[in-house]
Amino acid sequence: MPLLQDQLNLLLDSYPVSAVKTGLLPSRMCIIAVAEILEKRKIPLVVDPVMIASTGATLIGEDTSGILCARLLPLATVVTPNMSEASSILNREIATKQDLEAAARDIAEQHHTSCLLKGGHLPGNDDRLDVLWHDGNAHHFSHPMADIPDGIHGTGCTLSAAIAAGVALEQPLEKAVGNAIDYVQQLIHSAHAWQHNGQTVQCLGW
Repeated sequence: MPLLQDQLNLLLDSYPVSAVKTGLLPSRMCIIAVAEILEKRKIPLVVDPVMIASTGATLIGEDTSGILCARLLPLATVVTPNMSEASSILNREIATKQDLEAAARDIAEQHHTSCLLKGGHLPGNDDRLDVLWHDGNAHHFSHPMADIPDGIHGTGCTLSAAIAAGVALEQPLEKAVGNAIDYVQQLIHSAHAWQHNGQTVQCLGW
């Protein structure tokens, strides 16, 4: 992917980039191209390992997810999987609140990174729990279950981008994660809708 690498190098040479966040990388070649650039640049990296949508739909192939784990996760400052993505990374089911801490630890230790495992897809109506494993310790972030309006997507993407902003500001990772979770919660609670061509369009608040 020479064109992709040329574009990334141009951006990184032109601007003082303090952190990078990746989202959906749809092919093996895209992942390798991005990894080759970031291996040389040593810029703090937040990896949102977009593999499985909140609907359960698989977004990348098994061979692509293997390359993502092998090439990109070891470069990450922190990786932010949801429960389905964590299950794919570890090749075991992550289904309960009790699974979260061990899974976050295992992903972090296997890939020499930190891991924020998002528990937003847990069944039940109790508070949601996200677990950050960082520097050998677990940090728990509990927040009320948000009533997300139908049609709202991208909360995980927004969360990882907000974490990257905190990392760029040189916040400790625990603080960057906590601030990002609070920020996304505020956006969800201020989400609004409007009509466009007879359809309801939902948008996170800003």
